[in-house]
Amino acid sequence: MSDYNTEEVTHNDGDILSYGVKITFIVMEVIIAILAVTGNLAVIIAFIKEPKLRRQTNYYIISLVGADFLVGAIGIPLGIIIPFTDLPLSGVSFCPARIALLISFCNISILSLVVISIKRFIILQSANEPQNDNMSTKIFFRDISLCWIVGIVVGFIPIFAHQEPIRRSCMLNDVLGKYLVVLRFIFLIVVPVFMLSFIYFKIYRIIRSQIKSERTLKGSKCNELKLMRREVRATRTISLIVLIFMFSWIPVHIVYILPVITGTSVNKNILAFVVNLAHSNSAINPFLYAYHMKDIRHAIIKRFAISSVSTSVPNSYVNS
Repeated sequence: MSDYNTEEVTHNDGDILSYGVKITFIVMEVIIAILAVTGNLAVIIAFIKEPKLRRQTNYYIISLVGADFLVGAIGIPLGIIIPFTDLPLSGVSFCPARIALLISFCNISILSLVVISIKRFIILQSANEPQNDNMSTKIFFRDISLCWIVGIVVGFIPIFAHQEPIRRSCMLNDVLGKYLVVLRFIFLIVVPVFMLSFIYFKIYRIIRSQIKSERTLKGSKCNELKLMRREVRATRTISLIVLIFMFSWIPVHIVYILPVITGTSVNKNILAFVVNLAHSNSAINPFLYAYHMKDIRHAIIKRFAISSVSTSVPNSYVNS
């Protein structure tokens, strides 16, 4: 989930950050990268080792985990290392491929969030209907594969199709050009945000309706009530993940789109902050999974001998 790097922050339009801000930015990136790699790797290992985690919603979560892991393992290190090396920054060789790779991580995360939100909506609407687990697993792999394939294709094709020369630095706006930057902002940020907002508005209405119906179910249909509560808790957890993702990533996209629209320059101190904020999402997510998802938390504790979490943690058991 990363299109941005140290070089972009320090070499935009010749306006260079102070040494102190650069060091602070890099230190924050290193901390975020370490947390993103270790946290997401722990979730991946727990998922591989624990068969009980292989359930509907968790498959989509692992798609997000994979993208977050790649941000920490590849995206952030590229942004830190390149300004201090002699690697080529222009032409067909390194710069376009690097930008395309980083854009792809962000695309995959956005698409995964849209798919998992649609799935939550469908599950809540048919919470009491039996599901075919084998068929569901095939659907999950199809959805996840499409998220990654579309995310990578959309990330790479515009980069190599656009031939505008890179004049000053290997920066997103320089590589894509203003028209592709605007199109990307509209179709991969604005449209998904509106879709997610609409989906969760509908989900909110469904949850309100189901909460009202709990009084009718109490004492008569215990299994239905448990299923309903489980799905509502799972949906609340996913909605929190989506909300934090938006909070983390929308600012950096706004900061990059404004110069294209208005022709003004970017405040480099603000840019450094929003880039750190965007990348921090990859480090925060594993803690959200462990805190709010009982099955993932217990699997991590079991595998890595982490001390038991306080019993006050909400028991949001994601088991679709």
